[in-house]
Amino acid sequence: MEAGRKEAREKRIGFRGRIVGMHEAGQSIQTIANNLGISTRTVLRWIRRSEDTDWYGNLPRGRPPRCTTPAQRRDIIQAAEADPQTNAVAIRESLHLDVSERTVRRVLH
Repeated sequence: MEAGRKEAREKRIGFRGRIVGMHEAGQSIQTIANNLGISTRTVLRWIRRSEDTDWYGNLPRGRPPRCTTPAQRRDIIQAAEADPQTNAVAIRESLHLDVSERTVRRVLH
């Protein structure tokens, strides 16, 4: 991780820890929000997350949605099996797919 990104991450985690610390010290959610210049919703989010997980970082994100359907993946594989000498560009064009040739290769491997 780059030094700048690491410092920014540590700063965010420290800020989130500060929110939780202020709450544990007895300050109200509204007071915390006003003192830090953030919304009450943000304060509540980090307090709840700290109660649930004791983690102040970002939660892992899921993968992006697939750009091909199961039927399209099946068609790509069938086209490659029908003509083993064909390439990804030809398969993509013959099936009229709106995906990159890299995506076609990824399906085949």
